[in-house]
Amino acid sequence: MGPHVVADDINPRFPPYPESPRLKPLPAPEEILALLRRRPAEGWPLKELLHQFGLGTEGHRALKNLLRDMMREEQVEFTRSRRYRPALRKDELTGSIRVSRKTGAVFLPDNGSEPIELPEHLLSQVRDGDQAAVKLTRGRPRKGKPVTRGISSLRVTARKAVRLVGEYREMGPRRVVVADAPGGARYFNLIGPPEGIPPPRNGDLVQVEIEAPNLPEHSALWIRGFGPAGEYSPESERILAELQAAVEFPAPAAEYAAQLTDGVTASEIARRRDLRDMPLVTVDGETARDFDDAIVCFPEGEHFRLIAAIADVAHYVKDGDPVDREAYDRATSIYLPDRAIPMLPERLSNHLCSLRPGEDKVVMAVEILVDIHGRPQEEQVYEAVMRSHARITYRELAEFYDHGRGSWPPAVQRSLRALGRLTEALRSAREARGSIDLNIPETEVVMENGVVKDIRRADRFVSHRVVEECMLAANEAVARICEREGIAPIYRVHAPPRPEKLEKLGLMLERFGPGLTGMDPEDLQAVIDKVRGQHHEQTVQLLVLRSMMQAVYSAENSGHFGLASEQYLHFTSPIRRYPDLLTHRVVKRWLHRKEKGRADHIRSPEELDALALHCTERERRAMEIERGVKDLCRALLFRDRTGDTFDARIMSVASFGLFVDIAAPWVSGLIPIASLGAEFYEYDEQKQELRGQRSGHVFCIGDQVRVICVSVSVERRQIVFNLADAVDRKYNRLARTQRGETGPEARRGTRSSSPPPGRRPMGGTKRR
Repeated sequence: MGPHVVADDINPRFPPYPESPRLKPLPAPEEILALLRRRPAEGWPLKELLHQFGLGTEGHRALKNLLRDMMREEQVEFTRSRRYRPALRKDELTGSIRVSRKTGAVFLPDNGSEPIELPEHLLSQVRDGDQAAVKLTRGRPRKGKPVTRGISSLRVTARKAVRLVGEYREMGPRRVVVADAPGGARYFNLIGPPEGIPPPRNGDLVQVEIEAPNLPEHSALWIRGFGPAGEYSPESERILAELQAAVEFPAPAAEYAAQLTDGVTASEIARRRDLRDMPLVTVDGETARDFDDAIVCFPEGEHFRLIAAIADVAHYVKDGDPVDREAYDRATSIYLPDRAIPMLPERLSNHLCSLRPGEDKVVMAVEILVDIHGRPQEEQVYEAVMRSHARITYRELAEFYDHGRGSWPPAVQRSLRALGRLTEALRSAREARGSIDLNIPETEVVMENGVVKDIRRADRFVSHRVVEECMLAANEAVARICEREGIAPIYRVHAPPRPEKLEKLGLMLERFGPGLTGMDPEDLQAVIDKVRGQHHEQTVQLLVLRSMMQAVYSAENSGHFGLASEQYLHFTSPIRRYPDLLTHRVVKRWLHRKEKGRADHIRSPEELDALALHCTERERRAMEIERGVKDLCRALLFRDRTGDTFDARIMSVASFGLFVDIAAPWVSGLIPIASLGAEFYEYDEQKQELRGQRSGHVFCIGDQVRVICVSVSVERRQIVFNLADAVDRKYNRLARTQRGETGPEARRGTRSSSPPPGRRPMGGTKRR
């Protein structure tokens, strides 16, 4: 039984809450704080607090309101893991630690501000995933540059379960794991694996835990083995494990999904709008297995009526059930070249919720009436039941638009033609309002039996744009409905670029011809239009993309700069994104309650803030995993191609070298500055160029160069190139010296196609 509260004990800043005679009295704020301080770092979920104070489920709302008041008084804070803990000191900033091979160790503030690099003397205190509180210092402002932030002190508030991936080695009688940790590689004595599991072989990758209970010092407990280092499957598993991405679903989630009933009942059909006779179709890639959206379009005079039917995942996955908890933790699906790591168990994503042809499925439908200029005139969202009339691939739809080829029923073909005309209208409307239209190709990895065979630019058809425009229109329509009706989802927001980034972009664009005349979306789109079809089109589009901020999820609607949209959210992919699932829930709640004249929110503002931040972080993690695996595939493809020469283009310039792209296969790599020649190079950060102090030679973005592959590291997922002509000159000079040749005639030399020796020319850099 929980503690009893008398009136004199209640803090006068908190007025007493009206209580039902059946409810136990609420604890005083001081009692709550005393309990929270027992676990100041980990925090307490609301259910545990209810149990500790003996309130039961009846006191849920009253205790939550009291905690909310304490949050306003800055006595309590609500964490991203949906727990309550004592508020930290006001001079500290809270956040998490992220340690990766590319970025090193950085501090990610909870308030969503820019990451801050950790100084070297703090690296030994932290591990990836730790929660921490830091004190900040601000550097002196420099002309034309933003004020930099640094970390003066750090305090770890919660430790992440420490699991590392390393290489197993047998060193005489010792069995050790060499794993990367902050501060460098460390050696751990391996304990395990348990009986029945084959022991690892020398050179295998293994996952271990280094802070298990009763574990001896400098030891690591076996978790699982991945296989030989340097192969695709073990190395991709390493990336997933290092970034703590779950692959298998826990037993409660898998069991819950397995017991969900298939089919749509007659009573469910009766309460929904019946769209089964409409020629709705799904349009996806050849390898897609989860179909979460279907579309149909009817011309109505000078208007088009678009219906986008989206899988009703919220019908099966309820708030707080085992599948929902796992979906919240993952927040997004992860797509690798050989498989997908889904947000939902396969029974849901590929079966119950997948809009497969000829099957009755429950959906959330967005219906929009659009005029011939692409402007929405009417919009509504409702629950429905549908039956897909065809599963169409992007390539098949492109063939239909280009050559009229298609064997679908006449009603489907009429809808597809209307969709083509609607797409042009929607696109024109977006361009008119200033939306930025970047056409940057995606990477396609070709694999056979787990071996990387090729990396190329993925095919893009007009059919891709048809689906994209319909989904954008549906997302915007739902966002407008939410804004109008007072529904509280989380929005997809995109802030304008920082002025200093646009200033830098303008300087870099000078060498390509088009100038940047302003800072609005239409100004950036004008630059893209001027270079369309030219050889440096992709370079300019990448420069524009790098100048912009990243889109994030937010409880506050601040608009979407890239789309030039006042309201935007994610609604059309609830199978693979948690924000879409949340939007479905709040819209369904509004649909069920709107007759009573009020919207009912299922999340408090604090919970929405925490959820938006969590989903943004999980999206960033998924992007980092997908990039890491693609970099791995590039390294594996080039592992046996050292000494080969290629035509490349400079895509980025740094103080330490040049990043280049090869067109076929589509591979990226680094030319270190030390290989550019025996002189110092001055780095101009604003213009993104390197200039030789003696020769005056300039390397800048967009330049074409001839390169030779000199080294590949699968473990670091890096490819190193040298300039081919610089390598030839260096090799010829060394060869002539070894033969004793001197004089002007010898110095002229001849070109050689032989690979370079181990030594490389010296070089350096100066920052401007």
